[in-house]
Amino acid sequence: MVSSVAKAIQAYFPAPNTAGNVTSGIAQNNFVSSTPNKAPFTKFFGRLDYDITPSNRLTLSETESDNPGYSNGIGICPIQCQSQDVSRDNAQVSDVWTFSSSLINEARFGFTDQLNFLVPPTLGQGFPATLGWQFAKGDNFPNVTINNFYGLGAATHAVYKEMVFDPSDVVSLIRGRHVLHFGGEFLINRADATAWGNLNAGSVTYSGYYTAAGGQATAAYDGQSYADFLLGQTQKWNAGETPEFGGRWKSPQLFVQDDIKLRPNLTVNLGLRYEIETGWSEEHGNMATFDPTVVNPANNSLGRHLVRLQPCKWPHHASEAQVQHCASARWAQLAAQGEHGPSRWLRYRCG
Repeated sequence: MVSSVAKAIQAYFPAPNTAGNVTSGIAQNNFVSSTPNKAPFTKFFGRLDYDITPSNRLTLSETESDNPGYSNGIGICPIQCQSQDVSRDNAQVSDVWTFSSSLINEARFGFTDQLNFLVPPTLGQGFPATLGWQFAKGDNFPNVTINNFYGLGAATHAVYKEMVFDPSDVVSLIRGRHVLHFGGEFLINRADATAWGNLNAGSVTYSGYYTAAGGQATAAYDGQSYADFLLGQTQKWNAGETPEFGGRWKSPQLFVQDDIKLRPNLTVNLGLRYEIETGWSEEHGNMATFDPTVVNPANNSLGRHLVRLQPCKWPHHASEAQVQHCASARWAQLAAQGEHGPSRWLRYRCG
């Protein structure tokens, strides 16, 4: 009667390494671990100044660091272990031309990134096939929760890659009492990230309901969660995989600035800057802002609506029922106004 999957998973539990104690016939606290984790940190700095000609200087600088950490969990890797590589980089190159004593041009390119890779070594190792686990939704070890017992599972998976590109050009010009600066830059932001714990091949819970009298946990707790696990009688399970979000954002900018020296001890600075915010887009088509083809069923009009709901009023410690009542009332109000539709941009606020 023992589930073959449970038997295969059970083989990954660590063996007892201390006497522990026995309570109600169940051995407890019979495993102790103290495992070292890896956390190195390296950092590099660099700068180069090169006079290509007397009127042209090239400057490069670089700051880079990396800490490829590794968590060994309780020492039963690859189960519950995690690679934790985090790095960052900041670099720039500047090309300055001095055309005359009153005219200088600087072209510059800057780059900054932050890369976080938190990856369980169980990923992609064929554990579903090894365990005979039929309903896995990904190639990873399952997260097994056995109430009142130690559980096994894969460590969290999360990846975050942010990069900022910053090309710019600035002209400085001196004319009498005026020192003019004008130019522009083009900020480009790229954020490729997953949700925290975006890969869940499957999470299963065993509570003792199946072996309990009446099929539920009783006051006497006559069911046994570990027995449910061995029999393969799962109380609940969930799985999910959230794709990587490929955010993109750009901001072209222009400026002009005039430093006017009115007196030896008085300088007035005037300037104007124009910035364009393009808003966020998503590289993989997982985000939309407006779809003119979606029909509002309340009035059969096309397109979504941006709706701002009025706040609900209730005591500070509101119940779940009060929250749901507020939401229902507000939606009914919208429907009566012909504004209730499939709006992805609906903002809901109560309290």
